[in-house]
Amino acid sequence: MSGGLPVPPNELVPEDGPDRYRWFHRVHGWDLERDGRVTNQVEISPRRLLVVLRLGSTMVGSFGLDRRGAQQTARSLRSGSRLVVPVLHREASGCQLVVEPHPLGAVLFLLGRGAPGWRIRFTDTVGKLADLLEEGANLVYLRPPPV
Repeated sequence: MSGGLPVPPNELVPEDGPDRYRWFHRVHGWDLERDGRVTNQVEISPRRLLVVLRLGSTMVGSFGLDRRGAQQTARSLRSGSRLVVPVLHREASGCQLVVEPHPLGAVLFLLGRGAPGWRIRFTDTVGKLADLLEEGANLVYLRPPPV
């Protein structure tokens, strides 16, 4: 991860309770392999250390971005530039998020051993996704809160 936060992998596991849905958003995209619309989720991790994006709203498609990674991804989505940024994934070591420009928006996918091979295209929702990542980046802690 770009910020070097010591973040445990279980930080990607949603906790039940009212706090989970205080900042929880859905963004639609298009699964290029399955050729169909998918719902994706953007939320804050339980200890507010990461912005979590759940591709296909699934755990296997879930990954966490630290503040800097979320900000870089938002800028890349807005500018239409390619980006490769390290992310936290429960199953994939050395996982990276790739943002590729597309004539209709942007395509996101994960690279890394154990990462799902999905490619999700965001078209009319690419601006909303960028806004949510930027907003989420402003909500996460720069360092873990005291226990």
